[in-house]
Amino acid sequence: MKIFLDEIGEYKDNMSLLDVLDKLEKFEIINDSYKWMEYRNLRNKLTHEYPNNEEDIVEGIQLAMTVFDKIEIILDNIIDYKNRKNLK
Repeated sequence: MKIFLDEIGEYKDNMSLLDVLDKLEKFEIINDSYKWMEYRNLRNKLTHEYPNNEEDIVEGIQLAMTVFDKIEIILDNIIDYKNRKNLK
């Protein structure tokens, strides 16, 4: 997301993640910055925690699959924004 904001001249090195998310919300790339934080927390859980319980692993993967569609929409929003602004 920082790369996208940098490409359109809206990223500054001192921006926090919440600043980045607020900016993305302003450009209608994401609908809800808090929802994005939930996706990020899910990613962290899946990649940094190694549960011993098979049920937890399966539940995490199933949740990730439902979130994938929402993240794909965000990617489409970025592509649409860049197309509207004639950016490459």
